[in-house]
Amino acid sequence: MITVTANELYDQVQSQDEEIILNGPPMHLTGNFTLQNNTSEMLFIKELPMRSMAEGKAAFAQQANFPVNTALNPGEVRNHFAWFSMNPQTPPGVYEAMVSVGGNEKRVRMVV
Repeated sequence: MITVTANELYDQVQSQDEEIILNGPPMHLTGNFTLQNNTSEMLFIKELPMRSMAEGKAAFAQQANFPVNTALNPGEVRNHFAWFSMNPQTPPGVYEAMVSVGGNEKRVRMVV
């Protein structure tokens, strides 16, 4: 089994989605996106690297990890339930970030 983290091997997992949309209160943003394992080995995806697209006070974090915590069998494609937690004091609005998946960056839109 290969373990995928924000620091290594995150190019081994793919996503068919152009954008990941999460919504809810700041501490419990949720949504779904598709994950795909194109390798011949089982993957455990712990987290993917993520960066905020906002600057200054609007940025929830300049660098963060997007938690996934799931395993995919070789060749498996799965709709994955995702969650992300922001500062509970985050005001309502739309926040954007980019997550690295399969060597590409996907937009993450968080609606608080």
